[in-house]
Amino acid sequence: MNPAAITLTGVAFTYPARRARAVFRDYSAQFGPGVHLLRGYSGCGKSTLLRLIAGYLAPDAGEVRVPGGRKSTARDYQVRSLGFVFQSINLLEGVTVRQNIEMAAALGGLSKPELRRESQRWLETLGIGGLGEEKPDRLSGGQRQRAAFARAVVKRPQVLLLDEPTSGLDEASTAALAAAARDFQRAAPSERIVVIAAHDERLRPYADHEVRFEPHGEGAP
Repeated sequence: MNPAAITLTGVAFTYPARRARAVFRDYSAQFGPGVHLLRGYSGCGKSTLLRLIAGYLAPDAGEVRVPGGRKSTARDYQVRSLGFVFQSINLLEGVTVRQNIEMAAALGGLSKPELRRESQRWLETLGIGGLGEEKPDRLSGGQRQRAAFARAVVKRPQVLLLDEPTSGLDEASTAALAAAARDFQRAAPSERIVVIAAHDERLRPYADHEVRFEPHGEGAP
């Protein structure tokens, strides 16, 4: 087992709904440092795989190990070493964009000066530097997605998971988000792992590795 990689071994998973079909039966894969693009049609298991890597779902059989040899359900991994951009974005609507980002930074252990500096740096990097004091409901879809990305990366996670991050975005927003993900990984190329689940062809030039997913998780990297 590579301690610097995400390793899935013999993973099986079925959602508990009655007569549900298995999403994964006996899936094994490894994702090392770099940017990995998971491509496949809607419903083939990409989002489920991200949630298994994040430890938000537990496999019915097999195991998921993350960098350091930890289980994906380890609390310290989820709080400090994991960044996740959900397809539904999930920004807190009652607080400002800056507060959304700074709360994530605080969970990651950044000091107050660091979290303020890093929050503003990512806002500027993503082209939304003037929107920090706005509430999320005042932002466009592309701006909200950029803010969610900033919230995920501000604590400098080792594992960054993006679920359909460019769905519905225009060319400029897609390029800005994809370049930011690539540049984030390049800042610590031997350590950081970025996994993007998407069927967006525009993301292919930004990936180091492409995984073509087959039905029920039977494809392999």
